[in-house]
Amino acid sequence: MATKQATERTLTEIQADIDRAQRQIEESLAGLIGEFHPKAVVHRTVEDAKAFAGEQFTSAKSQVKDQYGWRLGRVALIAGAAVGVVTFVLAVRALGKRSSAS
Repeated sequence: MATKQATERTLTEIQADIDRAQRQIEESLAGLIGEFHPKAVVHRTVEDAKAFAGEQFTSAKSQVKDQYGWRLGRVALIAGAAVGVVTFVLAVRALGKRSSAS
């Protein structure tokens, strides 16, 4: 059983507890506002996108360039694929023009 002395609190102690609780609520609320504010969400999203793009660029770059320099086999393969795509697009265009002229 608690003694009368342990359960009695002065008005000053109660006010101090209320002030402390109010500060904690204010800090929590400020943290929530900072975390969920639309500008903060946009900023975090942009930073995440930049980090993701940087990682992907580094990964793609490592496919064609390593510590010894350019990996010519991979560069030639990519260049060949690009030439193939351009040739395909030009051929389809030419066939499209020929069929529409008929």
